[in-house]
Amino acid sequence: MRRMLLRAGVFAMGSALLAGCQFSGLNSLAMPGTAGHGSGAYSITVELPDVATLPQNSPVMVDDVTVGSVAGIAAEQRADGSFYAAVKLALDKNVVLPANSTATVAQTSLLGSMHIDLARPKNKPAVGRLTDGSKIAEANTGRYPTTEEVLSALGVVVNKGNVGALEEITDETYQAVAGRQDQFVDLMPRLAELTAGLNQQVGDIIDATDGLNRFSATLARDKDNLARALDTLPDALRVLNKNRGHIVEAFAALKKLATVTSNVLAKTKSDFAADLKDLYAVVKALNDNRKNFITSLQILLTFPFPNYGIKQAVRGDYLNVFTTFDLTLRRIGETFFTTAYFDPNMAHMNEILNPPDFLTGE
Repeated sequence: MRRMLLRAGVFAMGSALLAGCQFSGLNSLAMPGTAGHGSGAYSITVELPDVATLPQNSPVMVDDVTVGSVAGIAAEQRADGSFYAAVKLALDKNVVLPANSTATVAQTSLLGSMHIDLARPKNKPAVGRLTDGSKIAEANTGRYPTTEEVLSALGVVVNKGNVGALEEITDETYQAVAGRQDQFVDLMPRLAELTAGLNQQVGDIIDATDGLNRFSATLARDKDNLARALDTLPDALRVLNKNRGHIVEAFAALKKLATVTSNVLAKTKSDFAADLKDLYAVVKALNDNRKNFITSLQILLTFPFPNYGIKQAVRGDYLNVFTTFDLTLRRIGETFFTTAYFDPNMAHMNEILNPPDFLTGE
């Protein structure tokens, strides 16, 4: 009885042990001789959206050199319910990579063997270092196309990519060239000359493009003003259209003026040329005495005192001038009528007007 109980207990324990173990073939075990299992090796986790047919123990490469192996693959669930593959990589101790390295599932050969390619970041600076327990986030991972995907895409191109049109293009090209070989022979040197000329003017073309770019930027900055100008343009055109009769008359009158001016100049050009020639002496004299002329102009605003002595002649901001005007009839007569046929002594004027003595004087 005791033996039966012992056997039953051993059987139950063995069943429990076998139920707790999982065996997925030899490839689920760490194979001897694979990289990443030596002394000082460390492991990291890579989050991959798709591992394709990547098996465990697949190599891990850096610059086409094997530096580790795939130690395990597990499915992890995100918060939104979707899944990703958490791939555990075992790396040799001498593998030094930044923490923001990239991991890509790649195909080792056309036969379908896969590996994981680790690389340093290309478009951003390296940060930190991968250590035991580090993770490479899904944003830094990816997968290269497999041979099956490439052949499938090529089949789509061949079957549905209108490749048959290449035959039509070839036939049309032959029809264009056939019988015109001499013309094409002459065309090629000209085309080469044109290409060489364009190559020599690359700098000018670039400058013109830059100028066009600056002009476009100016238009973009002033687009509001340009829009307002375009909005007012129809009104301006309507005004011009309304007054086109007057505009035509103005241009017709301008034409007549030009005709008259042309006739006048044609008839008087000799005299005009002579006047200009005679004017040379006056202009030359004015030019020779330009310094004295400029100096003399200084007294114009301060007459009768020169500019350089006005401060000594006038103390303060004002100048008092006392002037006596003789407005008697005798003085006026002597001044304005002595050379005429009027009475020089204003005798008859005095008899007519009989002005007081203080006007006529002695």
